[in-house]
Amino acid sequence: QLFGGGAQSSIANKLIKSLTKTEKIILKIIVAHLKANGADTVAVGEVNRLAINHFHAEDMRGIDGRSNLTKSSVSNSLYKLVVGGLIDVDNFRYGPLGKIRVLLRCDDILFALTE
Repeated sequence: QLFGGGAQSSIANKLIKSLTKTEKIILKIIVAHLKANGADTVAVGEVNRLAINHFHAEDMRGIDGRSNLTKSSVSNSLYKLVVGGLIDVDNFRYGPLGKIRVLLRCDDILFALTE
């Protein structure tokens, strides 16, 4: 349905395309984790760990381009994904214990990220 031509799907597609490289990678990490584990949610702390490990392994820089990715910059990216309506985080105020779920189909998100 995401790319079925409806106004909402067009907005979601444009939003995904407008994400920063860091936000796209974090969204991809979330989707990959959910698909690999057959789960509906993933903990914020797990996404922090996976994202930081990914950026470290790839020798990538954080959003500011100067320092390594931090939990704070992951949280900022997650917040933007929440505001954009791509994910929801239950109990975000509980930090690493908050549960993330995607609000679109995982396959549709991956398609938009690779298109």
